[in-house]
Amino acid sequence: MDLLARQMAERRERILAAAQEIIGEHGYQALTMRELAQASRVTVPTIYNLIGSKEAVLFAAVEYRTDHYVERLAASEGAAPCERVLSIVDACVDEFLSLPHYYRSMLGLIYASQSAGSMRLRTSRAVREPIAQALIELSAAGELAAWIDPRSLANQIESLVQVASLRWATGSMTDADLRHAATHGAALLLLGVTAESQRARLEELARGSQAHGHSPPAAPSESAERVRSSS
Repeated sequence: MDLLARQMAERRERILAAAQEIIGEHGYQALTMRELAQASRVTVPTIYNLIGSKEAVLFAAVEYRTDHYVERLAASEGAAPCERVLSIVDACVDEFLSLPHYYRSMLGLIYASQSAGSMRLRTSRAVREPIAQALIELSAAGELAAWIDPRSLANQIESLVQVASLRWATGSMTDADLRHAATHGAALLLLGVTAESQRARLEELARGSQAHGHSPPAAPSESAERVRSSS
């Protein structure tokens, strides 16, 4: 990469990092191109040249975080398929909790806005596809019930993570409850359709997450109120 390309990449990263911080602190509606330019130490025309409009900045920010999540999945690549599914779910929760204010602002927008269809598809696929691949391997090894379609099961696991994350974003779940709900749901789905060799571990996870999943609802935060108002 030549000097000009490196400089452009560095500016683009600064812009996305600043957008992430502003959205996390004040919500997407508070993001302006002028404020973003000041925070990222570039000019407004530079933002338009490197990324585009405010909506394009939002999409690029989602892509940026999604790529970060995908990179984190590399740590689970050597694990057995069933464990890998649970690691993927856990990595998704880790990503949400690494930037809680940002994701509480963004999740409602991503899943409620009619114009965010491509973003929903991208984020859902980032969770669903690696789960599906692990389940296909599990099926090929004879460890999954023969009647189960691995991709259909992957859709169900991704959906339960989505529902739990939206409840968390609106203040109906604490951080701990988000993890317990995601783990409990995934373990239960797998428990009913996997071979006997997998069940002891899955039952252990389901029991543990069930036992710790009864916290009272979290007090709604300002960012959670923004999620409700943007839905």
